[in-house]
Amino acid sequence: MVIGVNDAFKVPVGYFLIDGLGGTERANLDTQCLSRLHDAGVLVVSLTFEGSSANLAMLKTWAVMLMYLVVISRLILSIWFLTMTSAFLGSMSYAKTSQKHSRGKEINC
Repeated sequence: MVIGVNDAFKVPVGYFLIDGLGGTERANLDTQCLSRLHDAGVLVVSLTFEGSSANLAMLKTWAVMLMYLVVISRLILSIWFLTMTSAFLGSMSYAKTSQKHSRGKEINC
């Protein structure tokens, strides 16, 4: 159920028979639902559920996925930074080499 924050509306987005599903399956269903809401342009600001053991297992699954995304994004950022740094340092050494080779030469126009 999606409930408006700034507008007064309630819209059911799906009905799932989840009795007997574990935390991983529930996390997958909720992730798909959130992804489709995002694709439709809906900004989700909160998620409410009861504290059953399956829901807590769902939270643990999301925490693992979030930690994985953080690690991957940091790795990508580190690789990007190293690439940009090495490209910058490479261009600096090229500029110094060019200056050394051009000092003793005359330029005729």
